[in-house]
Amino acid sequence: MSKSCKDCGRQLTISENKESRNRCISCRFTDRITRLLSPENLAFTFNKDWPIQLVLRYNRFLENRDLSPITKRRNLLSVIRILGVAERQFLTPSNITMDWLNNEQKIVGDVTAVKASLFPFLIAEKIISPITKDDISIEKITRHIQRIPDSFRRLIQIYYDELKSLREKQIKMGALKPLELSSILSDIQSFNRLINWTLLNCDVSSWDMLQERHVQDYLLSLKLSVRQLAVKNLLLLFSLAIKKRIITHVPLIDTPIRELPPSTQPLSFEELKRIAKVIKNSWKSHPLPALLSSFSFYHGLSPKQISLIKLTDVAIDDKKIMVSGRPPVFMSEDELETLQQYLIERSHMKSIETRTYLVVRKIGVRGLYEDRPITTDYITKLIKLLTDHTSRTLRMNCFYSFAANYGPQILIEGFGLSITNAKRYGKFEDYLLEEEIKEQKVL
Repeated sequence: MSKSCKDCGRQLTISENKESRNRCISCRFTDRITRLLSPENLAFTFNKDWPIQLVLRYNRFLENRDLSPITKRRNLLSVIRILGVAERQFLTPSNITMDWLNNEQKIVGDVTAVKASLFPFLIAEKIISPITKDDISIEKITRHIQRIPDSFRRLIQIYYDELKSLREKQIKMGALKPLELSSILSDIQSFNRLINWTLLNCDVSSWDMLQERHVQDYLLSLKLSVRQLAVKNLLLLFSLAIKKRIITHVPLIDTPIRELPPSTQPLSFEELKRIAKVIKNSWKSHPLPALLSSFSFYHGLSPKQISLIKLTDVAIDDKKIMVSGRPPVFMSEDELETLQQYLIERSHMKSIETRTYLVVRKIGVRGLYEDRPITTDYITKLIKLLTDHTSRTLRMNCFYSFAANYGPQILIEGFGLSITNAKRYGKFEDYLLEEEIKEQKVL
């Protein structure tokens, strides 16, 4: 006959019955935690007061995380060992840093075991600074540079320092789209591929030994779609190397390169008219697909941007929707009617009262609506079913149309595109030349 725990009344397991225990494992470990955190035990473990207070506050932090007593005790033991080392090395907890936690050999295993709870706790205590996306990107870049052979590393480090300085200057000057760390990381990864390929296939051990035939052979090993970008990046790297006197010659000639055709061709005017008509005629029968298609076709929104729109971002009275990372979307009367029709349909959905995102869908066999962004595949599927085109095609044609009529500059100011992306939909020089010709004709 199965017994119950004398403390909490929980039914004991088969193994606990065989061992003739009268308390469950949770209650036993709760007692162990109580003994572990007793004033006598903490006073025996630590000599100073600040690690004791941190352990007690960390225990309260874990209580809010709904962990099992087994996991909680294991985490507490690791943190006690970490703070024991910190107490012997530091006078105050303010000396604890992220670098120390990651690099101190005595606590590497313990930090790894409790990183998920210890780091948020120390951030909440304002002992360490929160980890930002920039910190993660910089750490990735640093690791990549450290893996590069010594004879090639100095130039890559200089390249990184130059671009990082340029990025900081852009941020200081209030640039709308400063250089992204992910772009710098991509460049360094590209250079690393050249170095690895050269070491594997050529008898080259430094930048000075690199010849044009080596670089050309490497470029031929790349896909045609990425070759042009690789050439531009290498020319920039080699010009920097000449400037810093790391090499005495440029192992790549700057020759004109045939521009590749865009992967998504502009649709015909008749096809654009058909899509606009389909969207307009579907707002009553299919409001959600019509709304999603309108966002991509008229405003150039990506499925990711659409999925992250919340109800609080929608201002019907002002006819606008706030979108992260770009200027707001201003809706026409037709789009406003489509949105209102979808909101009526949305209000009748099951368990919808607590959902914060604008676009929702059923999740699971019970048909519940979870409060999380829908997948981009779902948005693309609805747009494809209505218009016979993907969201990418509609977005590209939106940008093509605006760039053709107003110049690519509007894609930066009105749609939040970077200069690099805006150039894909038209050349700034060609547009300015056309504007000058029009002015001369008027005169």
